[in-house]
Amino acid sequence: MRKRPNILVTGSVGAGKTSLCAMLAPMIGFEHIEVSARITEHKLYDEWDDKMNASIFNEDLVLDYLEPFVQKGGCLLDFHSCDFFPESWIDSVSVIRVNNTVLYDRLKARGYDQKKIDENLQAEIFQVVLDDAREFYAPEIVTELQNDTEEEQQLNIQTLSTWAAAWTPDMRPRRKARDDDDEDSGRRLRSRSPRGRASKRD
Repeated sequence: MRKRPNILVTGSVGAGKTSLCAMLAPMIGFEHIEVSARITEHKLYDEWDDKMNASIFNEDLVLDYLEPFVQKGGCLLDFHSCDFFPESWIDSVSVIRVNNTVLYDRLKARGYDQKKIDENLQAEIFQVVLDDAREFYAPEIVTELQNDTEEEQQLNIQTLSTWAAAWTPDMRPRRKARDDDDEDSGRRLRSRSPRGRASKRD
């Protein structure tokens, strides 16, 4: 049994996941794993999408790479997608939200073209990542954190730091019950065919 929890920090591109994790990880003694950076560094992808300027990552390759880390616990996983990590790996899911005006300015400052900005704004407007988190994980472990300002970022860091300090192994979440549990077991236990999707840097 793991003695330390694993935290998944997820949200739209530009929400501020990586900067938050970079400050939080040394405070709580966790390893910050910026998943998109590891995908690029270790070539955990099938191809490169020139239009999206992103790799099409292979889920099984990513999970095989991450498994030794998460089995030990104490991982702070940072990624824009959340619906392929096995439930048994994750003890807390923090969905980072951001105001669309703030998000637009952040993406514009990165030099994104208008199409890419619009795609990410639409994803945030329709709370795609939040809905995915609520669908794939038990509701008691999913938290929505607003992250528009430095003050909110510091509050979020404190919230997560307090949670990590209070966590004990008996707080491990229950699996989320579903009607399609057989299908879910295939996804969560990883007995599935490889799938690929775009990996975008936060």
